[in-house]
Amino acid sequence: MTVDLRHYQMKHQVTYFECDETGQLKLSMAFALAVLVSEKHDEAVQEASGTRPHSDQAWVITNYQARFAPQQPTNEEIILLETEYTAANRFFAQRTYWLKSLTGQLYATIKTQCVLLSLTKRKMVPINQEYFQRYQLEPTNQLPKLDQPLKMADGQAVTAAEYRVRYFDLDSNRHVNNARYFDWLLDPLGADFLLHHQVATVAIRYRREVRYPNMVTSQWTAAPTTSGHLTTVHQIKVGETVNVSASFTWQKK
Repeated sequence: MTVDLRHYQMKHQVTYFECDETGQLKLSMAFALAVLVSEKHDEAVQEASGTRPHSDQAWVITNYQARFAPQQPTNEEIILLETEYTAANRFFAQRTYWLKSLTGQLYATIKTQCVLLSLTKRKMVPINQEYFQRYQLEPTNQLPKLDQPLKMADGQAVTAAEYRVRYFDLDSNRHVNNARYFDWLLDPLGADFLLHHQVATVAIRYRREVRYPNMVTSQWTAAPTTSGHLTTVHQIKVGETVNVSASFTWQKK
């Protein structure tokens, strides 16, 4: 393991409960591991700098852009998780994550945009100067744009499933864990599709927070094939409000 202010890496052994029935790392777990390495990075920098996070504040991800290799980590494999802050301004920060084999094979590249949230007010708060100094970042007026998910057309025929937000879907920040959204988004595709298709790219935008004990509706529809890959368009709604938008491209296993 190595530590510096902007970049962090750690080893992780994939466990059976992080894998699907094919023995490969689940998509939701890949994103959960990205969150894990970012938390370990923050802890290491806080220890090195002698600072502690504001008890009322937590990072919340607003966008994901990701690319996955056809072959993903398998059960009991030891992999390398890496992360780095790449840019930030007064309200948004961007991180990149990499999942790799110990021999350097790249399994996934995940880019995120996030904001600081007040846990009591449930509102976005500005990023203070201490953050930029701690991670050796220079504030920028223009952040790189992440890919946005395709839009689902009004009135388009969709396949849908409903899910109740359970108490155990919440994390220590008292909001629905990001990994849970992936399960809701992909489960309506069905086991046969998921067994025979591998995610190639992901674009997600979190628009509004889903809260306990909401009932959510997960909808999806197929879109025109992109670069030889099947594309699906998804959204999660509470009532008539769209809380999450997403699109995925797929390749056959």
